[in-house]
Amino acid sequence: MTCEMARTELPLFLYGELNFDEEEAIERHLETCAGCRDELNALKAVHRLADQAEMDPPAGLLESCRAGLAGQLAGQPPARRAGLWARFWSWRPAAVAWKPAGALALLALGFLAARLSGPAPYSGARVRYIEPDPDGRVQIGLEETRQRVLTGRLEEAPIRKLLLAAAANREDAGLRVDSIDILKSQSASAEVRGALLAALRGDPDPGVRLKALEGLKAFVWEAETRKALAQALLTDDSPSVRTMAVDVLVEGKQQDVVGVLQQLLRRENNDYIRERSTRALREMRASVETF
Repeated sequence: MTCEMARTELPLFLYGELNFDEEEAIERHLETCAGCRDELNALKAVHRLADQAEMDPPAGLLESCRAGLAGQLAGQPPARRAGLWARFWSWRPAAVAWKPAGALALLALGFLAARLSGPAPYSGARVRYIEPDPDGRVQIGLEETRQRVLTGRLEEAPIRKLLLAAAANREDAGLRVDSIDILKSQSASAEVRGALLAALRGDPDPGVRLKALEGLKAFVWEAETRKALAQALLTDDSPSVRTMAVDVLVEGKQQDVVGVLQQLLRRENNDYIRERSTRALREMRASVETF
């Protein structure tokens, strides 16, 4: 691999967008070429400065930049190039030595567009993992152009917003379990309680539903919570979820659960759930003999 070829692919290498063989070729070249290593370090320095700036490009700008870069690397004009971008690419020097300057100019234009368009927090971001800290803070790993980590407290709006988004991520059950497990401590918030109720009613993973139930225990006195618990008790296919639901539901000793428990006894085969329901009905002086 020549230095020209390596330096052309260094941005893609840095972003992890090369295949395995291409990465191997770049790494072998870097082992023997000090000039290309310096070039890579310069690119990394630019990225560090970008991270320190704490600005996100507006939606669509990154795709436009990458489309232009891909077109140049392929030796063909990008599919869409007009206005400012057309003038920028027309100014691009042909010499390889000027390519870092072109990259810096492109980055500067991106920052300028972000400032003019206003911030777009977490636009296009995807939560990849959640990890609570012993001190009560939460680390959230985001997948954007590249993964970055946000750290903050549950009371902070950006952290809570991302946790709620993770709780609704149907592609990753483990992520939903982690997010609901953290959010349940904030169930006093109506927004969080709504997420817990939604998880209890519709999440396909029983582990997530159990975590949601734990967060709803303190709100069994609310009609909406009792309604969701009754639905879980009568329809959930997980014995663990039904067992916890009956334990929580009967603790409130609300008269509106009598009919639910009587209906449950007609269909429930789990001995513990039947016994718990029967005992609760007798404590509330409701009929159980006909079942």
